[in-house]
Amino acid sequence: TKMGFLITGAPAGSGLLDIPWWLAEMRKWGREPSVIIEQWPPFMGTIEESRSQEEEWALQSLSYLKKLCD
Repeated sequence: TKMGFLITGAPAGSGLLDIPWWLAEMRKWGREPSVIIEQWPPFMGTIEESRSQEEEWALQSLSYLKKLCD
């Protein structure tokens, strides 16, 4: 970014966001939130490696989020 920092994502459940807490807070107010997966994977050197990494993260995220939403 040429700004001295880099923002990258992580599979759901392995980053800094406390997803169980957020879901619990929403449910306290009678809401059943929907979940949208938005990923910010770093470039892995090639498009194919980057795409593969994003697919792996998506599968990990889906597995984690399904457990929380069942």
